[in-house]
Amino acid sequence: MGGIAPSERMKKMADFKETVEQYFRKSLELSPVWGSDLGLEEYDDLLPEGGKKQQERSIALSESFLRDVKAFPESDLSFDERIDRECLIDVLEMDLFSEKHIKLDKGYPRGPARVGSALYTLISRDSTPFEGRLRSIISRLEKIPRYLEETRELVEKPVWIWTEIGIESCHRMKGYIDFIEEMAKALIKNDGLLRELHGNAVKVRDAFKAYEQWLSTDILPKAGPDYAIGEEKFAALMAMRKLGYTPGEILAIGEDYVKSINDTMKSIARQIDGTATVEEILKGIRGKGPTNFEQVLNDVKKVMREAREFVKESSFATLPENEILDVQETPIFMRHFIPFAAYSSPGKFDKIQKGIYMITPVEGNNERLKEFCSEDMVNTSVHEGYPGHHLQLCCSNTNPQTARIFAHAFEFIEGWAHYCEDAAAEAGFKNTPEGSLIRYKDMLWRAWRIIIDIKLSSGQMSFEDAIATLVNEVGMEEVGAMAEVKRYTYTPGYQLSYLMGKHMLKALKTRIKATFPRQFSDRRFHDILLYSGNLPIYLMEKVMKEKMGEKDSAASLPAGPR
Repeated sequence: MGGIAPSERMKKMADFKETVEQYFRKSLELSPVWGSDLGLEEYDDLLPEGGKKQQERSIALSESFLRDVKAFPESDLSFDERIDRECLIDVLEMDLFSEKHIKLDKGYPRGPARVGSALYTLISRDSTPFEGRLRSIISRLEKIPRYLEETRELVEKPVWIWTEIGIESCHRMKGYIDFIEEMAKALIKNDGLLRELHGNAVKVRDAFKAYEQWLSTDILPKAGPDYAIGEEKFAALMAMRKLGYTPGEILAIGEDYVKSINDTMKSIARQIDGTATVEEILKGIRGKGPTNFEQVLNDVKKVMREAREFVKESSFATLPENEILDVQETPIFMRHFIPFAAYSSPGKFDKIQKGIYMITPVEGNNERLKEFCSEDMVNTSVHEGYPGHHLQLCCSNTNPQTARIFAHAFEFIEGWAHYCEDAAAEAGFKNTPEGSLIRYKDMLWRAWRIIIDIKLSSGQMSFEDAIATLVNEVGMEEVGAMAEVKRYTYTPGYQLSYLMGKHMLKALKTRIKATFPRQFSDRRFHDILLYSGNLPIYLMEKVMKEKMGEKDSAASLPAGPR
């Protein structure tokens, strides 16, 4: 290929692989919590530095690796490595853009949330005995006061919404430390270890108290309202993601979806009850919801089992080995920005691929239990569990390419889970008119997310107007809407990924089916997507064409079960 002798090309490919491996190892040294998230236990007792020097090292490493990756001509590489090269360039350029131009840490005191996540990884992973994990927890607790102190120097232009989130994170983290101590007392009898835990826990609670005081008295009074990155930076961010649309075009798609979804919901409502409005039927469906949160957890666990069985027994997709899904309450330190549910994926190197589906308890408002009606739970469970996030991220973890560990294309990850809501119903999983109405209601929410994301991030919509839109147009409770919009403010471009990703995947499916009519099946299309890693959809299309075009259908699937 390209006039290069086979032996020389093999060396170039080996050089590329080693370059990627070196960057991976150096990245783990700078980000040991990421190492724990991936399932590499040797990083469990570490925390990174928290100040500006750490940021500078991270930027320098990314810049150096980006130059190295760009220096490899595509012609020297295999097909998979050409995909890896392009993916890595995208990831590095977006990360550098975020660090140099968006600069979230200047406005958002993220230290408390980050250490919360660092502890949650060790608490939730039960593949190793708790006492061993507790030793790592104690080690991380010992480092938290230093880490929090270092992160203070990053906050140069505080934003009031993000400062308030930081204050609440400190408050909730103190409660989470209490939870860790109580859990340890219940599970182990090593008095020496418990005393060491308590000593570090006291210091950490004091550190959070001091950090909260600093935020409240020194930072909040001078915090400003400017969370929006502005139209120019938002357009640049969208261009770097290579979605194939401008922000204006994406906004128009969102607005079109709002209209078409509302029309479809009216049509479905007429099928259910020709005399009732959409709102009346939705109220009736959600009026049959659970009466307590324990019932919510039990009902979701049941639906998850049924959804897994559906995927296993149908021709939808291939289940990977050694995967399980646990349903838990959302940890207390996350509840103020996860109003409903979220998914925590297993680490790449975890022997048992255990995902955690978190559901946020209703706090002080039993009216919100209506959001956990049967049809809502089916749709959310498909999205978060099978065949949505849990299945997709477990399958992705089987891909052998080290470079794919860095891939995190939101439009594919969130688009796949949203796509599954319709696709699973169309394949026969709990497909009822009432369920269809709930699915379209949730799609309407995602359509408004597109509009709010673009307008909020570019400065065309206020925080208050975004909350009002979710309440008035989607029917969301104000408490949940506020938590939603808080997250929107510091994740520009993320929220549009759900429906835009679904839109793009459905378009890709149509193109591939037309191009490869004899090779195409839903299961083959899904498996290629699932086992290729979290690639952006424009790269996924290249992979799809390559795999569909191969003569041996088994060989055309990425690594993983057939």
